[in-house]
Amino acid sequence: MSQVDRLYGWKVCRSTPLVKAMKQQSKDVQIEFNAKLSQVITQLKEQGLNTKLYYRNKEMGETYSTVPTCAISGEGIPDLLLLLVQWTQETMIEKLTYSNEVQGLEHAIAGTALYVVGPDDDLEDIKEAALEDMKSVLSRIGKTGLCDITILEVDIMRGLEPQTIESLNLLKRRNTEFIVALNKVDRLYGWKVCRSAPLVKAMKQQSKDVQIEFNAKLTQVITQLKEQGLNTKLYYRNKEMGETYSTVPTCAISGEGIPDLLLLLVQWTQETMIEKLTYSNEVQGLEYAIAGTALYVVGPDDDLEDIKEAALEDMKSVPSRIGKTGPKVAHGKPMPPSKV
Repeated sequence: MSQVDRLYGWKVCRSTPLVKAMKQQSKDVQIEFNAKLSQVITQLKEQGLNTKLYYRNKEMGETYSTVPTCAISGEGIPDLLLLLVQWTQETMIEKLTYSNEVQGLEHAIAGTALYVVGPDDDLEDIKEAALEDMKSVLSRIGKTGLCDITILEVDIMRGLEPQTIESLNLLKRRNTEFIVALNKVDRLYGWKVCRSAPLVKAMKQQSKDVQIEFNAKLTQVITQLKEQGLNTKLYYRNKEMGETYSTVPTCAISGEGIPDLLLLLVQWTQETMIEKLTYSNEVQGLEYAIAGTALYVVGPDDDLEDIKEAALEDMKSVPSRIGKTGPKVAHGKPMPPSKV
């Protein structure tokens, strides 16, 4: 139960457990909190769910726990994380495993499964299943439409990977404009961090060896993209935007190249889709957005009820992609090795 900070007069208590945060609130805030909590519990009961405030729930498994939180300032988040750990340990101990490090989550896509590789698992089979899973997500995106322009991330150290090629093929099929972000330049051996600096400025700070490796990796990726039928150039050398795609080397962590990427994104949208651009002081409702669903923008000639219906149908499909059983630890629907 999020956004407790919206209660009138709420005093922020950053990242504190709920009980401690509630003790800091006025009587009026506590009264409004209890009224809102009772309202939500009643609404959930109308949907066939018995719920209680998490620290009053002694029947977990039969009664669902409610954890009031604020995602921005963190009240209740410690309770939520602790409850999540306790509940998973109690109900799915056979599915849990320990690892010092989980790699690759920077490439995770909402609505796909998270595969946990066991000691007896065939890694190639799991890679194939994960790729098929991602293909199914991309096919669902293809049915509902894409954005006007997007950023295609390519790992400078790994080049084009299967999931990148799948995304690239989808963009080509849908005629979607995109810019290539050649990410993780900080992985180049000996890279000197230049936080949030434009690429040209950052490259001047690098040693000759780093610059040589950078050029070699850049040439490799440009060649791989050419094999996929795309002409690409380093963005500041590209004088034929529209025929040749721009590549912007970046580091998402320390920010090198990010100013160039944002500037290019703004310039390109202003040049190619000026009729679609509009100005608004505020976009409301994004706090309710669900990852993996479409963001509908209502135009002056659109039927609002039709768009509401389309958005609701899109949201209804989310639970069907979320599974609880099967051979994977997943936030997507379990499936055999084949399915975007």
